[in-house]
Amino acid sequence: MQERIKYKLDPIDIMIIRELASDGRIPVMQLAAKTGIGQRAVHNRLNRIISEGIIKIAAIPTMRFTGLTIAASVGFNVKPGYSVHEVAEQLTEYPGFCSVALTSGPYDIVTWAFFRCLEDLSSFLRREISKIPGIASTETLIHLDTVKNVLTYPISEAGPNENTLVAHDTEIQQGYRIDKLDISIIEVLQKDGRMPVVELAKNLGISRISTAKRLQRLLSEGIIKVIAITEPGSFGNEVAARIAINVFPGAVDDVAHKIASFSQVHFVAITVGHYDILCGVHFSELQELSDFIRDGLDKIPDITKTENMIYLEVIKSPFEFITTTISHHP
Repeated sequence: MQERIKYKLDPIDIMIIRELASDGRIPVMQLAAKTGIGQRAVHNRLNRIISEGIIKIAAIPTMRFTGLTIAASVGFNVKPGYSVHEVAEQLTEYPGFCSVALTSGPYDIVTWAFFRCLEDLSSFLRREISKIPGIASTETLIHLDTVKNVLTYPISEAGPNENTLVAHDTEIQQGYRIDKLDISIIEVLQKDGRMPVVELAKNLGISRISTAKRLQRLLSEGIIKVIAITEPGSFGNEVAARIAINVFPGAVDDVAHKIASFSQVHFVAITVGHYDILCGVHFSELQELSDFIRDGLDKIPDITKTENMIYLEVIKSPFEFITTTISHHP
C-alpha cells in the first residue's frame, strides 16, 4: 500500500491532474492558460505531483493492439494448509493478469485478467491452474462490456468508457502496421509519458521529425493514449473492494450505468457467470463502504443481491500491468 500524499492537493493541482487525465502530454503553456497561473508555477507543480508519486504519466496501449480481447475476473479459493499469499504470487507471474488481490468474502483471491481469445481462457482454466499447488476451486466471470474504468481516480471527471484499459471508442484503422521502432516508442512512453520528442528521438537513435511523426500517428490512430494514472491509496482511499451484483432480467444495462454514475466507483463491468455486474470501489474507511451499499446501491431498483469482496492486500495492481501490456504484441 502506498503512503498517503505528503501535502494537500489544492484546486490548481486538481485542475492540472484532470487535464492530464485526458491528455498526459498537454504542453505546460496550455496548462498555464487553463489554470490561470504562470508556466513556471505549472512546471513546478507538475514536477512535484509526479515526483511525490501522486500520478504517473504513461502510454496505455489499446487492448485491440496488444491482442488481449477477452477480459475476465477469476475468483480462487485455496486448500487448507496452503499459503494464500504464495498462490497469489504465482498468479501474478501470468502476464495477462492485471490485478491480483487477497480478499474477504466468497473468494480467497480475486483477479482480473486478459486473454487473446476464449480458447486461451479455457486453456488457462483447464490446464495452467493445475500447475499451481493449493488451488481448491475457481469461479470465472467473463466481462461482456466494460461500462466504466477510470484510471485517474478519485479526482478525474471521466465518464463511462473513458481512460479505460480496453478502449471501446477508438478503432485501429486497418492497414496500420507497427514496427520495432513504434514498439520502442511505446515502451519508453510507458515509463515516462511526458518525455520530450527531442529526448525520445535521442534515446531511439532516429531523427526528431521521424519520432514526432511516429508518435502523432500512434496517438491519432488510437494505438495508445497517454494519460495520468493514479493509485487511489495515494489519496487516502485505502479501502478497496469489488462488489458483485445480481439484477432482475432485462435490467442489467440500466443498473450498470446507474452504478457507474457514482464518483466512488472506478470500475463497472457487465459479466456473464454467477453475477451480472462487477464494480470496483475505493473509500477512506470501511464505514464509507457500508454507507455506499446502504444508501447507494440498496436504493437502485432491480438489484436483487450484492456480495462484497474487500481487498485485504493488493499483490498486483492494474497500474503495474500497464507497463507490461506491450510485451503481448506479436
